[in-house]
Amino acid sequence: MANTAQQLPDVRQSTLNDLIEQASNHHAALLRTRQFTGQILIDEYAFRIKIEEDDAVLLVRNVEFDDPLAISRMTSIIRTMQQLMPATAAFTVGGAA
Repeated sequence: MANTAQQLPDVRQSTLNDLIEQASNHHAALLRTRQFTGQILIDEYAFRIKIEEDDAVLLVRNVEFDDPLAISRMTSIIRTMQQLMPATAAFTVGGAA
């Protein structure tokens, strides 16, 4: 009999990947407006984001993926970006954010 735990997808990793993709899309949408500047850095350990408007820092976040609250922190980042430019809410997939 196969080990059921090995057959189940890693839901946490899948959710994080979805949130990273949403955040990347939101960030790109913000930067396309030319009203905002910033950067986003993603590696295997962390997600780092910075958004500025007219040289004023609006958002700076660093989420370590091993943080047990990483999913809620990523969701919060997406909500903040949606508040900066509500049109980016159109990028939300499945209502996760």
